[in-house]
Amino acid sequence: IGFRGNQHNPLVGLVPTTSLFDVFRLMGQWAFDYSYFTAIDNTLKYNSYYYLSSSLILLQFLLFALIFSTLFLLKSKPTFYKFALALSLVGIFLTKGNLEPFAFLYEWLYHNFPGFFIYREPYTKFIIYAHLGYSLLLGYALEPFYKYLKSMYSINLFAYYIVLSLFISVQVFPVFTSSMYLTKNTGPIRSSYIKVPDYWHEALNYTNDLEGRILNLPYMDSAQYLWEYGAVYIGSVMSYLGKAESTSAHWYYTPLFLDDANTYALYKDTPYFKNFLSYLNISYVVHEKDRDWRWKEFNKDRVGPKKLQTFLDSRDYLTKTTSFGTYTAEHLQKVDAQHPLTWPPGAKTLTNEDNQAYTTLLKNNLEGESILDLYEVDDSVKLPFVYTSNNVMHIAGEPNDIVVPLSFPDFDTSSVLLFSNSAPLKDTIANSYLVPKILNDRACSMICFEFKTLHASDYELFLNKSGVLKSVNQINYRILDTNSTEIYTNNISIDSPDLWASLGQASLNPNTTYILAIDSIQDSGPPLMVPKAGLAHLIDTLLLPFLEQQHFSAEQVHLLGILDLNSINSKLSDSVHISFNGDDSSIVGITRVKILDDTPEGAAHLVIPLSKMPDNTISMTLNSEENLGNYLFIYEVGNSVSSLKIENLNFNFKPQLKFAFKNSVDSTNLPITPLEFTALDYLHYKVTVPRDQLNKHLVINQGYAPYWQASVNGKVLEDHYPVNLYVNGWYLDEKAFEDAAFNDSNLDIDIIYLPNLYATYGVYITVLGYVFCIVYLIFVSFRPLTIKTPSN
Repeated sequence: IGFRGNQHNPLVGLVPTTSLFDVFRLMGQWAFDYSYFTAIDNTLKYNSYYYLSSSLILLQFLLFALIFSTLFLLKSKPTFYKFALALSLVGIFLTKGNLEPFAFLYEWLYHNFPGFFIYREPYTKFIIYAHLGYSLLLGYALEPFYKYLKSMYSINLFAYYIVLSLFISVQVFPVFTSSMYLTKNTGPIRSSYIKVPDYWHEALNYTNDLEGRILNLPYMDSAQYLWEYGAVYIGSVMSYLGKAESTSAHWYYTPLFLDDANTYALYKDTPYFKNFLSYLNISYVVHEKDRDWRWKEFNKDRVGPKKLQTFLDSRDYLTKTTSFGTYTAEHLQKVDAQHPLTWPPGAKTLTNEDNQAYTTLLKNNLEGESILDLYEVDDSVKLPFVYTSNNVMHIAGEPNDIVVPLSFPDFDTSSVLLFSNSAPLKDTIANSYLVPKILNDRACSMICFEFKTLHASDYELFLNKSGVLKSVNQINYRILDTNSTEIYTNNISIDSPDLWASLGQASLNPNTTYILAIDSIQDSGPPLMVPKAGLAHLIDTLLLPFLEQQHFSAEQVHLLGILDLNSINSKLSDSVHISFNGDDSSIVGITRVKILDDTPEGAAHLVIPLSKMPDNTISMTLNSEENLGNYLFIYEVGNSVSSLKIENLNFNFKPQLKFAFKNSVDSTNLPITPLEFTALDYLHYKVTVPRDQLNKHLVINQGYAPYWQASVNGKVLEDHYPVNLYVNGWYLDEKAFEDAAFNDSNLDIDIIYLPNLYATYGVYITVLGYVFCIVYLIFVSFRPLTIKTPSN
């Protein structure tokens, strides 16, 4: 759960539209060559028609040639024609977005023309103009044929209309088919036409009137619904069709990421499920039993519908309030007939015996059961939708700087996110965790971090003892202000085996930037040097096979360290000297691995020879001008190496040690004040904040994105950050509201999601522009013709 890496910026980046080849054919981003299925099975079947069939391509460009032949065939070009031509050309130009030719012009408009940035995705906004222009120009192109045929009394014009309709329809023939097919692996996929069952309509009508976030379970990204038609591999219907705010356990439109395996882990560890509901402020849970569990049910790491129902029914903080639909024998028989064995790539291939077992399981466990169950979450678990608090769990920095813990409940050890066993997360809300910026400052003895406090308090420093600090037993550090004035210093021994080691407390001022300088670290043993996410898997699959090739047994190998060679500044001429102090029986080896891609087959390795030094010291020197590769694995076989020393390391950027400042606030005395608010829609709120709630955090339980904006009387609140690593928070600094314009007893804060506002503006402008074009065309068509007579 957390912020996905490399989030796309919807207010900055342009969305690729489609190829210019397709723009002229009015084919958009959905064009078959650019579909999701390209990654699965190269192309859809229709791809061969639209990109390889010369006859269909010729037919499409014949339409294009017919339309623009009027440029040369029409002797006189009336205003109506000129307008239609301009509409087509401008529509094509805008639809192509930042494609050549003249890509710079669209990009200039996007970045410089006021308000034009709302057209980040050009196809759906502008292709409508090209369509209108094409249809008008086609009339001019076919007018001579029409007049000629009309003059021939022996020819029935009805045939003309039939031929014209076929000419256009053939070019969009997939619209009239009932299914789409993938080539090779996956077999037929049913039509994307969806017939939603009646019980879903009842459920949607019921939940649309509910207030609060709805969690749809299970998350099954590749499982379709057991319906008579359609709904192939889609997310929860409630997320698509419901008006109430809902989220599945995998929702791309929020920072939430919880994959299928972790969903199972969540179900197994019940305290975490309760905290999960509180963390996301879930008010209702919908159990959808009409997902196709077929291949998941036979995987031991998955949860079937009956198991999930038993789990939900046994939670004392969940109350089943209502159900929709009933599984009947007739329904189950229809389901079995309508759903052949068609699986997504990578899914387990089921035998006929598996399928029969699945059908038996459905009939034995689901016949007579409800299809949809709605559970209400107890109020003790939920947080208010909008509230103020003295303290919140706050992750500083930009969204892409935040580490993403993906597992549940065993979070990535590099994460600063901690969970409490109490609801509603009182302990974690009382903590402020900061991810600092790492400074490349040569003045620091080891590593310097920069961080900013939100409020005055006695902060307790917690250091994450994973990675490079796994075996640390003593650390010397200082806290400085930006003028290098020493605020606090400490040299502390660490005896705790816990992942988070307390390094003492310091009183810090609010809204102040500080520098943490780590001057020295003493280890009780050889550390792991700068491990990266996923390296554990890399070690198992990549390193150990190499060691076995060197005639070492994998059981004998002990990994001593992983050094990220990308952190070494290869532009400096300084060398890197590494020495090992071991006894005579130690055998120490070093494997340098250059990762070419994510697969072991694409990796290269090099064993670096070591030189024996006096006093049983083994050493090596790497020149930083060498091509060092990505990672250096240090290992030994046999007895332990007693010490490891690395000298002359020159870092281009510092190793990312994770640490946190824990606010020492008693979690039992944590005031959370619910606020009055009005929801104008689910992305726009008016919140009333009493003045006695200033100098607190304002929190709204909507998925965090940097494009949420809070403003008071037109003044934008700048101090915006993610709270609990998920929702939006702003710090209400009383000093910011000392102006006479804020003398009222209450502050009326307007909170809105800007992309929604901009997208709405874009649609309005597009529709208004289209209406203007239609009105203008009608005006040009029906205005009286003025005949000029020669003067005497």
